[in-house]
Amino acid sequence: NDLVVNSRKLAGILTEMSGQMDRTEWVLLGVGLNVNNTLPRHLSHQAVSLSHLTGCPWPRAQILNTFLRHFHRDYARFLKEGFEPFKKSYWGHYFSPNKLTRLKTAQGSMTGIARGVDASGAIMIESRRKIHLISEGEIVL
Repeated sequence: NDLVVNSRKLAGILTEMSGQMDRTEWVLLGVGLNVNNTLPRHLSHQAVSLSHLTGCPWPRAQILNTFLRHFHRDYARFLKEGFEPFKKSYWGHYFSPNKLTRLKTAQGSMTGIARGVDASGAIMIESRRKIHLISEGEIVL
């Protein structure tokens, strides 16, 4: 998942996991935020930093501390209640609800209308009058 501001990437999350059909063995998260970066000119149309957006530098340690506090709280809630309490907020921040979306997944490419997310967090793509649940992949911008 990427955080995009004015069509430019500010932050991103990468995940890797291993598991069986009935259980997850492990999940690894990588989180990146462009804080005080001076981005090369050739990336300026694709990415942006927090300091560039606001015009002032930001204390990275404080941002990390705040992120970890919120992440820990929300992860504890997720373990107790699942994705359901986060679903409405997640969809409310989705970049193109009910619009044509193109995805690349391990099973191939898919194009359809993004209709929402289900209780597990899978995106619901309507294609050929059928709803497909996609739980992994990359949205192509």
